[in-house]
Amino acid sequence: MLNRYIPIWTVVALTGLFLIAPNPSAQAQRSGPVAFQPPTDERLPDSAGGATRPASQKCRQDPNSEHSLSALIPSGQVGLTTTDTPAIFVYLPPTQATSVYFSLKNAQDEELYSEIIPIEESDGILQVELPATVAPLELEQTYHWDLGILCNPAQTDLPWVSGVLRRVSPTDEIPSDFAQWSPLEQAAWYGDAGLWYDTLNLLAQEYRQAPENPQVLESWTNLLTTVGLGELAEEAFLTF
Repeated sequence: MLNRYIPIWTVVALTGLFLIAPNPSAQAQRSGPVAFQPPTDERLPDSAGGATRPASQKCRQDPNSEHSLSALIPSGQVGLTTTDTPAIFVYLPPTQATSVYFSLKNAQDEELYSEIIPIEESDGILQVELPATVAPLELEQTYHWDLGILCNPAQTDLPWVSGVLRRVSPTDEIPSDFAQWSPLEQAAWYGDAGLWYDTLNLLAQEYRQAPENPQVLESWTNLLTTVGLGELAEEAFLTF
């Protein structure tokens, strides 16, 4: 049976009671699919962002694919997060490579963490987790990450994507009953607040657990579509 939930305001209406929502705009968001409202002051130069290097979208020996290597981030945006260990998501096209390289650097271009991640010969969305050994991200600091496919050693123009993230405190106060909200309601609030990594991570976990749930699928598709990545909504998650 599909997992469904009844919005809290529906229950209230049936009981004849009336509650004041802690945040009217958040309440409106909770009634529909999850979307993303980008912050207006967090843009990157046109040369930056998560796009694939045009000259090298794949390893030379790889077959042609419908989608290229892509970072799941808003184009030209600094992705915001409230967590000190955000998860990062990248779509990998079909490849004969057996591993990818991930690197995280601070604003001073100092490498804080790097890892070679083994992969199988399959395409899908890869989730990169920062281990507990990495120092927690600091508030109001900007970080850069890169992920490249390790092709044949003879290929020097390796395909790679990059992203920028910043840990912040929420602009809007988190509602007092936030912990009682469903994951979809929480994701909608994060999206409305412009917190990309929080929204994506929470919704990705829901989609991985219940990809056939129509509400989850609608929100997952809508979130990626709002940032121009709707064509990746049906891609599977890689598990190694």
